[in-house]
Amino acid sequence: MKKLVCLTLMLFAVSSYVYAGSLNPSGAPAPTMKTLDEVEARIPVGQADMPVVISEAGSYYLTDNITSTDSTIIVITADDVKFDLNGFTVTGAGAGYGVCVNNAHSVEICNGSIKNFAQGIYGVDSDEDSKVVIRDCKITANGISGIYLLDNCTVKDCIISGNGGGATSSVYGIRVGDNSKVEGCKVLDNGSQAGGSVYGIRVGFCSQLVGCEVAGNGYNASGHVKGIYAALECIVRDNISSRNGIAAGTSSSHEIYGYDIGAYSTVINNVSCSNGGNDGADYTSGKVAGISCGTSCKVSGNSITNNGTRCLANVYGVVASYACKIEENIVSNNGINAMYYVYGISAADSSSLIENTLRGNGAGAGAGSSNTYSMRAMSVGRGCRIIANNFSDNGTESDGWSNVTLYYRGNCIIDQNMFYGNVGTPMTGNSNNTIGTNHVAQE
Repeated sequence: MKKLVCLTLMLFAVSSYVYAGSLNPSGAPAPTMKTLDEVEARIPVGQADMPVVISEAGSYYLTDNITSTDSTIIVITADDVKFDLNGFTVTGAGAGYGVCVNNAHSVEICNGSIKNFAQGIYGVDSDEDSKVVIRDCKITANGISGIYLLDNCTVKDCIISGNGGGATSSVYGIRVGDNSKVEGCKVLDNGSQAGGSVYGIRVGFCSQLVGCEVAGNGYNASGHVKGIYAALECIVRDNISSRNGIAAGTSSSHEIYGYDIGAYSTVINNVSCSNGGNDGADYTSGKVAGISCGTSCKVSGNSITNNGTRCLANVYGVVASYACKIEENIVSNNGINAMYYVYGISAADSSSLIENTLRGNGAGAGAGSSNTYSMRAMSVGRGCRIIANNFSDNGTESDGWSNVTLYYRGNCIIDQNMFYGNVGTPMTGNSNNTIGTNHVAQE
C-alpha cells in the first residue's frame, strides 16, 4: 500500500509540469467559405449589351432595367442557361419577343418583369422537349401572349396580366406543352376584346395545373374563351377560374368555359365562378360551362357557381362525357336569368354522380323570353349511378316549359337523393331503372 501511494504522488508531481502549448494564434484563420463566383460564376448583362444572344451555357444576370426598340431583346440558344432578371424590367416597343428560347434546353428565367412585346417569353424547339423553367416573373401588356412554351416546361409563381388586348389572333396567358406543370400563377385580364380565342392557361397532355388564379380573361372577346384548358390525362387541382368570358362570344357555337378538361383527367378542389356572364349591358352569346370534361374524368370537391348569368345560349354547371365520376361537388346558381337551356350537371352514359349539391340553378331563366327553354338540374345518360345527391330550389321563378330536376335515359340506379323546393317534375326518364328510396318535396 505504501508503494502504491508513493507512485501516485510521483505521477501527480510529473503531470503538473506538462504544458498544452501556447494559446496565442499563429496567424489569421484561412477562409473557409467560397465566394459567390466560386459557387456559381455569374455573367452580368446590361443595357449596353442589348440585343443579346446567349450562346454559351452559364448563369447570367441583369444589372439594370432594359428598354429597347429592337423586336427581340434576349435570345437564348445554348443549353443549361440560367438568366436572373434580378428584379429589373425588360421593356420593348410592341413587337417581337422579350425573351426567345430558341432550340435551347434546360433553361431557367426568373425574378423580373417583361412587358410591351408581341410575346413576353416565347419558346421555339425542333423536338419540342425544351425543359424551360419560368419562375417569379411578371409578364404584362404584351400584344398577343404572356408565356408560350413547348413540352416538359414549368411555370411557377408568375403574374401574367393585361396581355393580348384587342389581338386578332389567339391569346394565351400561359401556354405550355405536354408533361408540363403550372403552379401558383395569377393569370388576370388577358385577351380583352380579342378577335380570336382566349386561353387563360393552356397545358398539354399529362400535365399538372395547381394552385393558380385565372380571372377576367377574354372580356368581350369574339371567339372561344377558356379560363383553364388541359389536354388528356392531366391533374387540375386547387385552382380558381372566375369572370372569364364576360360578354364574350358572337354566336352560340362559341364555348365560354371556366375549365375545359381532356379525357382521363382528375379535377379536384377547384372553384369555377361567374364565367360567361354579362357586364350589365352586353350578353354572353356562347355556350357556357363552369367545368367541361372528357371521358373517364374524376370531378370531385369542386365549387361551380354563378356561371352563365343572362347567357344567350345553353348553360352547364358541369358537362361531362362518358364514364365520369362526379362526386361531392357544389353546383349552384348557374344560368340565372339565362335565355335557353340550363343544366346543373349533364353527364353521358356510365357515369357516377354521388353526393353532389345542386342548388338554385336556372333561377329566373327564360323569363320574358320567347325562346324554347328548360331547366334540368341533372341530366344523365344510360347506365348511370345517381346516389345521395341533394337538389334544392332549382328553376325557381323561371318560365321553363319543361323543368325537370333529374332526367335519366334508362338503366340507371337512383337512390337516396333529396329533392326540396325545386320547380317542375322531380324525376323522369326512360325505362329499366332501379329506383330506391328518394325523398321528394317539390314546389
